[in-house]
Amino acid sequence: MKTDTIIILAAAAAGLFAIARMVKPGGLRAPTGSGTAGALNNYGNAPVTEINNTSLPGQEGWGWNYYSDGTAIDPQGNYYYQGARVWSPGAGNMGLTV
Repeated sequence: MKTDTIIILAAAAAGLFAIARMVKPGGLRAPTGSGTAGALNNYGNAPVTEINNTSLPGQEGWGWNYYSDGTAIDPQGNYYYQGARVWSPGAGNMGLTV
């Protein structure tokens, strides 16, 4: 076997070992902490529905989207969670504001 083949195989084995250490028997590890995006919707287990916005053009709530988990999106695309802005399309760091 050539040296470069051995190096490639060793790198592949190291990568597989690293991936195997991240995986639990039931799947990938869920992120921890109450501030993660996964925690906001119970890691995908919480059914979220959109609340019908009945405001008309010119009224205060026109253009907003509301959701049952406490999320709201304003007409400019800013995301709010329980009244606090958590994402903005114009902010740095992928839009995160917290």
